[in-house]
Order: sequence, then C-alpha cells, then structure tokens
Amino acid sequence: MKKRVTAAVMIFLVLAAAAGFLLWLRYIDRHTLDRDGMENPFPPDAEPEETQAVPETAELASFSWYQNAMSYGDCFTFEIQAAQQSAPTLRCDYTDWETGERITLGDDADEACPTISPERWTELADYLRSAGLPAYRPPEPDLPDASDSRISAEWRDGGGKLTCAYSGAGANGLLELLQDIAGEAYGRKAEETEE
Repeated sequence: MKKRVTAAVMIFLVLAAAAGFLLWLRYIDRHTLDRDGMENPFPPDAEPEETQAVPETAELASFSWYQNAMSYGDCFTFEIQAAQQSAPTLRCDYTDWETGERITLGDDADEACPTISPERWTELADYLRSAGLPAYRPPEPDLPDASDSRISAEWRDGGGKLTCAYSGAGANGLLELLQDIAGEAYGRKAEETEE
C-alpha cells in the first residue's frame, strides 16, 4: 500500500512540475517573444511612442526613407526634395518585387533626378499627416540582424522648420505609394530614353 501511495505522489509531483514548466514557458513567450518567435524589444506592457503632430498649415519640404535589412531585396532608399520654384525631385533605389528588378533613379551624377508631379507630392504629404506613424527608435545594438527603417520628413510652417523622424516598420502602405510614384518616374525615364 505504501508503494502505491509513494508512486501516486511521485506521478503527481512530476505532472505538477511539467505543468509549472509549461506555464513558465507561456509567460516567457507572451512577454519576451513576438508571434514569429523573435525577441520582442517592446513588451506588451511598454508604453507606445508618441507620434509627432504636424500642423495642417505646414508644407512638406523634404522626405527620406532609408531601410537596412539582412536581405538586400528588403533594403531601399527613397529621397524626395522639394525646390521652391520647380517640381520635387526623386532619388531612389529599391527592388520591384513583381519583376525582381532593382530600380535605381537619380543615383548617377550625370543623370538628372526625375521629378514627381505636385499632385503626388501632396498625396505623400497627406499620407504622412494621416498615417499616425510611430516615432523612430533605432534597433537594439545587440541585435545584429535587426532591420533599421527610418523615415525623415522636414516640414515648413511659416518661417520655421519641423523635422520628424518616424519608424518605417510596418509602413507597407507608404512603401506601396512610394513605389507607385517611383514607377511613374521610371516609366517616364524609359519613354524619354526610347525617344
């Protein structure tokens, strides 16, 4: 009889230890890992960064988005500068995922940077105002394979300037808009080259 009680107690203790271990793993998973199993540097209870408010009267003066990632195809650069008297100019380098082609515009010193229409420039400014992008935070220095995605926008309001730095992580709609704008510029460039 004593052996049965001892065996039952041992089985109970093993099951209790296993249940405790599984609960501990769930706690660790929820508080330190995201859904893909990667370390989450911003646990769920961390306060979100404030977005930077831009006055409605401010005009977009320049825009840039730089992203470095482990995959070359995920790395890109977009720079758009607005000039006082002329259309904004575009420089970019990105991978078109539909064709697999690397698109580079305005990168060569001999090549004039293509322009974008004022309507598309206004569309970009409106998107930035309404997107609610989070403030930029550099990646943790001990995560060598982390992507670094920084969006910078300079706004003019009256005589003053406001520079905002946003995180590009998860800004897929903005990336699609920029690739569409660049695609138009690339198409115009190809037509001019054929003529």
